[in-house]
Formats: sequence, C-alpha cells, structure tokens
Amino acid sequence: MNILLLIDQLNTGGAETHVLTLARALQKEGHEVLIASDGGLLEQTANDLSFVHPPRYWSGRGFAGSLMAGLLFLRRLHRRHHFDVIHAHTRRTSFLLRLFSLSERLFPRLFLSIRPPYDQPPSPYRLARLRRMDAPAYVVTAHARFSPRHKRLSFWGEETVAVSEDLGRHLQDTFGVDPTRITLIPNGIDTTRFCPSVAPAPRDDRLHLVFASRLDSDCSAAAYALVSLFGRMRRAAAARGKRLYLTLIGGGSEYEPLQKKVEALSAADGREDICLTGALCDLAPVLQQADVFVGVSRAALEALSSGARVILAGNEGFLGVLTPQSFDRAAKGNFCCRGEGELTEQALYEAFCSLMDQEQEEARGENDALRKRVRRDFSKEGMARATLKVYRRALDHKRRLRLLVAGYAGCGNLGDDAILRQLIARWQDAPAPAALLPSCQVPPEPGGSPLPRLSLEATVAAPVSSPFDGVSLVARKHPLSLVWTILRADALAMGGGCLLQNGSAHKNRSLLYYLALLVAARFFGCPTYLVAGGLGPIHGRLPRVLTRVTLRTVRQISVRDEASFAFARALGVPAERLLREPDPVLDIQPAAEEEIAKYLVDLPVGGGFVCVVPRPAAGDCHRNLSVALKKLWQDKGLYPLFFAFDVQHDPAVCHKLIRACGVGRMCRVRDERLVAGIFGASRGVISQRLHGLILSCVAGVRALSLAYDERDAKLSSFAREAGQVSLGLDATPEQILKHAERLIKQ
Repeated sequence: MNILLLIDQLNTGGAETHVLTLARALQKEGHEVLIASDGGLLEQTANDLSFVHPPRYWSGRGFAGSLMAGLLFLRRLHRRHHFDVIHAHTRRTSFLLRLFSLSERLFPRLFLSIRPPYDQPPSPYRLARLRRMDAPAYVVTAHARFSPRHKRLSFWGEETVAVSEDLGRHLQDTFGVDPTRITLIPNGIDTTRFCPSVAPAPRDDRLHLVFASRLDSDCSAAAYALVSLFGRMRRAAAARGKRLYLTLIGGGSEYEPLQKKVEALSAADGREDICLTGALCDLAPVLQQADVFVGVSRAALEALSSGARVILAGNEGFLGVLTPQSFDRAAKGNFCCRGEGELTEQALYEAFCSLMDQEQEEARGENDALRKRVRRDFSKEGMARATLKVYRRALDHKRRLRLLVAGYAGCGNLGDDAILRQLIARWQDAPAPAALLPSCQVPPEPGGSPLPRLSLEATVAAPVSSPFDGVSLVARKHPLSLVWTILRADALAMGGGCLLQNGSAHKNRSLLYYLALLVAARFFGCPTYLVAGGLGPIHGRLPRVLTRVTLRTVRQISVRDEASFAFARALGVPAERLLREPDPVLDIQPAAEEEIAKYLVDLPVGGGFVCVVPRPAAGDCHRNLSVALKKLWQDKGLYPLFFAFDVQHDPAVCHKLIRACGVGRMCRVRDERLVAGIFGASRGVISQRLHGLILSCVAGVRALSLAYDERDAKLSSFAREAGQVSLGLDATPEQILKHAERLIKQ
C-alpha cells in the first residue's frame, strides 16, 4: 500500500511524534510511506523515513495564499506516486485534503492516469485514452478538539480516526461526523525505545522531576506551576532525604518568559537545580533517568513506559497521580485530563508529596502493572494494525466499481424495473471483480494483487422518482447530469430490455438516445457494455449503419435470445465480444403462498382464473383476444385477470379488453415476485409482453404468446426456446381459444 501522511510541521509535539511513529510502524509492515510537511526539528533525526516539502509553506500565516500551490503540489505527488491513501493529521492539512477531494469531484478529467486502470483496446475516439486515475482514499486523524467556528471548513475524510473516546464524541456532537466512520485508535508508542534504563541507578538521594510539552500559552500551565512550587517541593524532598532536580523540556512562545523566571529563581537561592533544555528530538534518554514526570498526553505515556511515576497535569485539567485504578479514566481523554478538576499549585504539590510518601514496593508494583497496560494497549504495532484496517475499509468504499446503469428503468414498466433490480443484486453480491461486468477487471500491478473492487456503487439513469433502493439516481433526460455522471463512472452498462430498436412507439428517438449515450461514454473514456438485453428490430438503412458503427466500440455485448444474437451477428459484432445470457428476471423467486393468498382473497377467482398481459398492438388482435376470453369465461368459468406491466400504455388496453369481455379486473401489481406467484396460482398465462412469458417460466405455468408486431421476433423466439405456444398477429378467436383450452388442460 502506498501511503501519504500530511502534517504542518515536524517540530516537537504529540501529533508530530505520532506521525513519525506511525510511519515507522507502517514501513515495518511492508508499506511505502511518504511524509509531506514543512520540515522541522524531528525530521532531522528521522533518516529512516522519506519526506517531501511543498514549494510554499502551508503552515505559515499566509496559508490562504498558498492553497493553490499546496493543491497543485498534492496533485503532482499523486500523479507521480499513485497513493492508495492520503492521511491528514492537522486541521490545515485536512482542509487542503478537502480541496484535493473537491478537485477530484469537480474536475475529474484532470485526474489523468499514467498507467490506465483498464486494459481497453484502442478506440477511434480522440479522448478515449485519457482515463481518470483512481482517486486515493482520504483519512483524517483528530488529535485534539477543534473549534466549532471551523465546522463548515472542516473535512473528516471517508474514515476518521480519534485518539480518544472524548474526541470521538466531540466529532459526533460538534461536527456531525457519522459515528460509523469514526474509529478509536489510541496513540501508539515505541515501547522498545521508551523502556526502563539498564544503566546503574544514580545516588539514592537524587530525585529527578521532568516536565515535557510544547511551551505555548495553551499547554504550559503545569510548567509555570512547577517553577512556582519548586522551593516548596525541594524542601519537601529534602525532609525525606532527597535532593530534587527539575528538567523542563519544550520550546514555544512561553520559553523565554519561563526562562527568565527560572533564572531569577536560581539567582535568588544560588542553586541551579532547574534545567530548561528547550525542544529535544529524543526524549527517551531523559525519561529513562526520570523518577517523576509531570505532563499529559503522549509524553506521559512515554514516561510511564520508561519507568517513571506520572502526575497528569495540564491546561485542560488535573487528574493527579496515574494509578491502575485511574488509568481507564485517563485513557478516555487521551491522558489530557479533559473534563477533570482544575490544575492548582496546591493540588500539584499534594500529588508530588503523596508519591514521595508511597512505599517503594507498592510504587514498583503499580508501575509494573501500568507498563503492562501500555505495552498491551498503546504499542506502535497495535496502532499500525488498527490504522491499516481503517485504510482498507476506506479503500473498499473508495474503490467500489462506479457503475452507470442505463435503460428504460424507473419509467413504470414492470419488466424493465425487474431487470434492473436483478442486475444490481447480482453485481452487488458478486464474489469476484470479474463478475461485476463481463471482462471488467482492473489488472494487478506487477507483483501485486487485484484492487479490491468487490462491491458496487450503482447510478441509475432514471427519473427522479424511482423504485430502486441502494442506488443514486440521475435524470435520464438531462444531458449535463448524464455527462457529469459519465465523467465519474468506471463503466456504463446498458442493462436489460430491448433498448437498441426503433420498432416501438417512439421509433428512432429512443434508438438515437441510447446510441448517443454509448458514443458519449466512449468519447469520455468510459468502457461500455450491453448486458442481458435484446437487439432489434431496427428498420431503415441509416439507423442500422449508426447502430453497427456504435456497437464496434462496445466492450462486450450479452443478449438474452437467439433472435437478438443473430441480429448482432448480422450487424457485424465479432463473436469474441458476443455472449448469450439468460434474462436476469429468470433468477427471481416467486412470492410466498401467504402473500399470494392475501392478494387473491378479494378477487372473484374461486373457479380458477387466467392471467392476461396485453400491450398496445395494431390490427384486430385485441378484439380477437376479447372474444376468446369471453368464451373461456362462459364455457370454463375462468375469470380473466389483466396485468398492466407498463403504467403509461397498458391500463387503457386492459380497460378496453374488460369492456369487450364484459368480465375481468385489472391488476396494478409492481412486484415481479408477487406477479410470478399469481401466475403460478392461475390456470395459464396469455401474454403479449416478453416478461409475461418469462415470469410464467419462473412460476412454472404454461403460457400462450400473442404477437403485437409481426416484425418483432423476440416473443416467438423466446416461446420456442421455452417450449411455449406462439401465435401471430393475425390469430383468429378460434385459434386463440383452441390453444388456450389446450393450455388449461395441461
């Protein structure tokens, strides 16, 4: 995994040390890690890590002016290294990451890949070779509380890491971050470096007190309190036979004022028992010599792991001596004492005296127990493993196959809606990337494994109101919306139905729409597929030529019937790109018997019924059908149920047939499972729609196919393959009645 860690600077501090520790642990796990920052003191000692610096300081006061430079810097880095994950650790870098993510969304064409993610063949379209490279996953770690003033500017990535429980609650309550996206990962420390010293112990009368933190106004209260208390604490130590030494570690805006106070104190008593070191790159040697540590957060954990007794005291609160009993309470606030009592000099002095009065054996036992907790719950290895889980989860979400499914779905046709539901269910449950679309698999990098594109993020080109769950919708008649979606899609699937034809009511308009969609997708470098659909009929020389030219650019075509297969071959589609695939609706399971009985209870079908699926048709076929249905009702007592599969065109036909028959009822069922169940409870099915025949096969009931257009052979083709009876458009009432009676007897 290729990882970029973002941070403002690498001067001394908890977040900075966290980044270096995490980078080393990730490298040890075999991952490539690059750290982008403005540099700093800690970078000079980290020769084992890789660093890169932006052209302009993104941590300076002129941050707003350097945003564009920082954004272009990140884009150049990403094009060069192809990061899998970009992980920000400060508010400034998370905001820069927000701009980076917005640039991917708003200007996807700028993400041009040096190595194309698909091994697609050369295309005649000029821009088809310019493919957007996969955008990285975005992760943000919260190391401290952020002001709600920056709520609208804050960015928490696709996954968010909180280093303590209270920070996780703060992200939820203040910034509205989804709790399912927040992962608690405590600070991890290097327990092999921060461990008790093996060197001989100094003289028994020395008591070394250490404070380590940034010396800024928001984190130096404990340092001032120690300097003010030092005289009292030294006398208390002397009364117990100890000589107290105080070491203050850190740099910042309060360093010089604190130094003046220390110099004045040393001049007054003539002793130099206080040492102000400034910022140190390596705390381990000093902490190994410490007897008592005063401070918070990561430095407190490192001191505890090094064998020192710890007093938790900082600007955000005071918890006192860290014991096994107070450890969990302190961990909830990242050992920063947030929400605890106020830091006062008296409380700090009493905590120091209590440590000196503690029995040596008791103190040693408590320290051993605390160090075991640190090694178990706060190791850098554990932090790296937990962070990698977050990365993989973010990648699994980011690297979903972004699929645009186009078709006549969501427009009120039960068959087309059923096709789409089945296709989405099939792709979402696919066990391998190759099963998402035929031959649509990202090739692995040399020596690597395929990218984890095991889940699906589907976008349906449909009207705003649609019966589909788990997918986003785009208006199918809005060109800008469609182009925008195509730019962000990994593939376009023309899913099911008979889309490429001009024999419907809309004639050439529908055919040109879908051909234009295929051309636009290939123009913008998006692979195209025709999945489990039908082809034809296409009338006219020019429409056939346009279809033939467009189908040359389609990656793979799968058709559901023999007539469509033969038509595709006649158009010149190569055999290696042409597949036979059953209609997806054949995979559904009929509804339960209880659900079917509940629907039929109010219908007058006690003596049996026959299901009729009509559609608009030319000629006298509807009059002939009504005569046959009326005769069936009079002679056999079979009640006709009419199913309006298309809510726009079929209800009028159903009402016309009911008036002509003098009996019957129209069913407006929109659940294909329930329709299949009702078909199964009937004595037979008479259908002028293909999915009426398909659902009769699902239900295991015999069906009679009636043509609606002599030029469309799909009904008769499917009927032959399914062993069903097929009649032409000119079928007489006697022929329809004869075959219907045979159907009922079987």
